[in-house]
Amino acid sequence: MNRQSKGVRWSSVVENANQFSTQFEQTMRQMHVPANIHREAVHIMADPILMAAEADPLVVGTKLEEVISPVVAAAQSLRSGDFKTGVSGLAAASTAALAVLPSVAADYPSSEVDEVIDELERAFLLSLLTTLTAQSYVLQTVREWESRSLEATKKGKPLPKRYLDVSRLEFEDAQAAGRIHIQHLISAIDSGMTSMVAGSSFRESERYPELQIVLYGQWFTYFHAIWDEQIRKKLAAAHGCKASDILIPFFGDVRLVRNDFVHKKGIADKSAETEVLEDWFTRGRPMEISPERMLSLISLFPRDQLRNKPQPQERKRQAVGGSIPVELDALLRARMQDRKLTNREAVVEEALQAWCNRPDEQEETKS
Repeated sequence: MNRQSKGVRWSSVVENANQFSTQFEQTMRQMHVPANIHREAVHIMADPILMAAEADPLVVGTKLEEVISPVVAAAQSLRSGDFKTGVSGLAAASTAALAVLPSVAADYPSSEVDEVIDELERAFLLSLLTTLTAQSYVLQTVREWESRSLEATKKGKPLPKRYLDVSRLEFEDAQAAGRIHIQHLISAIDSGMTSMVAGSSFRESERYPELQIVLYGQWFTYFHAIWDEQIRKKLAAAHGCKASDILIPFFGDVRLVRNDFVHKKGIADKSAETEVLEDWFTRGRPMEISPERMLSLISLFPRDQLRNKPQPQERKRQAVGGSIPVELDALLRARMQDRKLTNREAVVEEALQAWCNRPDEQEETKS
């Protein structure tokens, strides 16, 4: 799972500043730059650096701070001092930084606990924001098409083009590769309707939009990967403990929800046992999450728990690898269903325990 880091983000900002400042420096050698564009130029070159310093503050004493600090100082000088001198200073500082920045940014160590937590919270909020607003284009496209469709119907004209070309985001007359019918978009956002017609009773229907299943399932899968594959290990290093020592119920719940979306086709199983996301799901029922509940994740983010140093944990469980024949798996599922059992791990554990307790063949022969 690829994800930006503070070092990578700073590299992008410095590269952009270097590109503009060196171009301006070259231009100023050849011609006069009117004073009326100085402010705009300063905004383009210096402000992104100063905003990055606010958003991604540099930790004093780190290699990244050593490399970037002169660039920040040059940006401050450009904003408050002589334009020509400031541009040259920023060009020189950014050029020097870029000579070593790639190697520093590639493996920037987040050794401070709060810095690691900030990285996690950034990924958390950015991905959540993207998820919660990703429906906007589909909703707007459907609304605009339905408006054109109604106008065409009122005028006795044919319906507008109905096949959306996904690569160009334009409607076409006929089906072809890479095109989706508008009705599929309408169905994907359908949440039911309320209707009342003169002479008839009031009626209401509710449905869970397919698009929300897609987006929310993707979010839990993505965020679990960010936490479990990247941040958990970095946080453990910052705390000076093992990754397995970090046990926080919020992330345990994210894992259970992710697993049921991925492995149970969106039907609640272990997600019905969540601790922090209490009463979100019912075992055996579809996992229908409202936008309000997704928003509630913001207040549930466990910053204080992440900051506390974990206690050493004794490992009590171990994943068992390997595979079994398809026929045996089918038999196991059928027997569990007959006996109304749902905990497959307990069944496997009992089977392994029975096998380990079984006398070996030599003892059986002697007896």
